[in-house]
Amino acid sequence: MAVEFPQEIVDEIVDHLAGDKATRAASLQGCSLVSSQWLYRSQKHLFQKMWFTDASFSRWCEEIRPRDRGPSPHVTVLHYHANFTDAGQLAKHHLHFSSFTNLQKLHLRATPIHGFTDEELSMCFKQMGRSVRSVSLRVCKMTINDLVSFVRHFVKLERLSIIDPVVYNSSLDDSVESPVLGGVLELRYMFVGRDIWDFIHQLSLLPLSFHTVVLEGIHISLLAPINELLATCRETLTRIDIRDHFVRNINLTDCNALREMHLNTEIINHLPSIIQTVTSRQLREIRFILSDPSLEKHCDCLDEWELIDGEICALVDRIRPASCKSWKLSLRFILTSAIATGAVGKSAAWLLSASSKHKYITISTDCTGLP
Repeated sequence: MAVEFPQEIVDEIVDHLAGDKATRAASLQGCSLVSSQWLYRSQKHLFQKMWFTDASFSRWCEEIRPRDRGPSPHVTVLHYHANFTDAGQLAKHHLHFSSFTNLQKLHLRATPIHGFTDEELSMCFKQMGRSVRSVSLRVCKMTINDLVSFVRHFVKLERLSIIDPVVYNSSLDDSVESPVLGGVLELRYMFVGRDIWDFIHQLSLLPLSFHTVVLEGIHISLLAPINELLATCRETLTRIDIRDHFVRNINLTDCNALREMHLNTEIINHLPSIIQTVTSRQLREIRFILSDPSLEKHCDCLDEWELIDGEICALVDRIRPASCKSWKLSLRFILTSAIATGAVGKSAAWLLSASSKHKYITISTDCTGLP
């Protein structure tokens, strides 16, 4: 005689099996075949994250029906690598795209945003746009108008990442409805080119309210449009994360809402000029992020840290306004397995224990808030 377990117990069993990475896939596949009672919870774990190419997504569309009770609503993270196929390839599968009704993160790679009609964009992305909070566009072909037309379908968007884009020279079309873009903006690996320069300039003309901007791999020739972009969201910008040498030339003069600067260790020698550049009277913290490749090198230079700390004390005391007496500079380690196991060596441990005597430098392994 068949025995039915309460659904709560079934869910607990399936959740427990999903936590074992070694046997996860086989266990969940087996559970999904037990009965309809076990199927839903098993699919929720099996299809939570999906990676597709054009070919694999075509097979998915042939085998999976776009319906509410299928696996599609369980997908919360979707990676799609189109390999520069025609936009029509995605458009013909719009019924399946629109069935990802609970998607939270969308990662598109080598996807031609350029080439979609407004109708095709709406068919593919409007439905998922009601739930998606993070969009990443890596090596995607687009103009600024394409980006605006695409992004306006994501009404809950909190994070927009544009990585190594393939852009075309274009100006904002007055007929295009411009959405208000806020949350987190990431611009990564944007190299020399007039088209890229114009793209960032046109982006800065949109209504922006980003509270965090992340810059990495940006060429110094793009400094002018980057400063224009930062000026556009000067009233809302609370944190800037810069991983490039040209931080010394970033203009943050009017960014009075700024609270944090996160900088990588490659620019630590420019610290005095950075402090002089930042004239925001509300800034409270500058954080240096050390990752494994550079950790030992900097931890071993303890004499340099003592010198830097002395320079900081003298410099801050000299330039800070009266309202900035609580300024502090925080050196922040990224917590990795190497740090957790003590593999970074004795110098790092010494630096952590000695950090309490620094006036402006504090050191921790707290990695919350890192992108």
